[in-house]
Amino acid sequence: MKNFVLYVYRTLFANTLFFKLNYTLYLISLRGLGILNYENSKVSGEDWFIKKTGYRFKSPVIIDVGGNEGDYAALCKKYSPDAKIISFEPHPKTFERLKLRSKKLNFEVINAAVSNVHETVILYDLAGQEGTSHASLYAGVVSDIHRSEVNQFNVPALPLDDYLSKNAINHVTLLKIDAEGHELKILQGAQQYLSLGKIDIVHFEFNEMNVVSKTFMKDFYDILHEYSFFRLLPNGMLPLGNYQSAKCEIFLYQNIIAIRKGLKF
Repeated sequence: MKNFVLYVYRTLFANTLFFKLNYTLYLISLRGLGILNYENSKVSGEDWFIKKTGYRFKSPVIIDVGGNEGDYAALCKKYSPDAKIISFEPHPKTFERLKLRSKKLNFEVINAAVSNVHETVILYDLAGQEGTSHASLYAGVVSDIHRSEVNQFNVPALPLDDYLSKNAINHVTLLKIDAEGHELKILQGAQQYLSLGKIDIVHFEFNEMNVVSKTFMKDFYDILHEYSFFRLLPNGMLPLGNYQSAKCEIFLYQNIIAIRKGLKF
């Protein structure tokens, strides 16, 4: 039956005359798969996910990489007031705004990027802006995707393994990463904690920025091989199961949740 339906559809609609129809149906179906739902935290599923996390874990330890102005941290505090949150933000202008918010909500902030080694890196942002959510360690994110002139800053970067061990943080409930294409390097810098099962859940974005950084979803499956993968829906999570390029390599905005195997969530 499935093959018959595919045959009929292809026979009738695999035609340039129906390009707009096919493309519109494609974009609509992506929303149903948890892709391109970026309008707000409820549509993206972040609100549902953080609420469930707050309900599941008491006094969680949350590492927020790419804290921006603190919206994610604020959502975590809303549903888990006792959470210990450490938020990293490399942009000097954005960090000042994050710092002000952290004082109101009582969480820690660090003005640094996170990577796989200790180094000084260049952070690129839209020229003429006072710190945007599009700042990235890849110039192409700003120049090619956002089609803007580039402003740049030298910022320190550090690996999570070193930071966590030096600060006696033995276990991380949730590692959230929003680093505009740099997510894989951040996970490489947390390999010790990941391999020892000291990080329960990893929440990261996968989108067109990964084209610039040349990072595939397969790379995340490889480095998080002891984790099960899900894509956030507005009110739930879609299991991605074993890696398949057709359902995994879609370079458009989506929230991916990787949960350590054996952890009940």
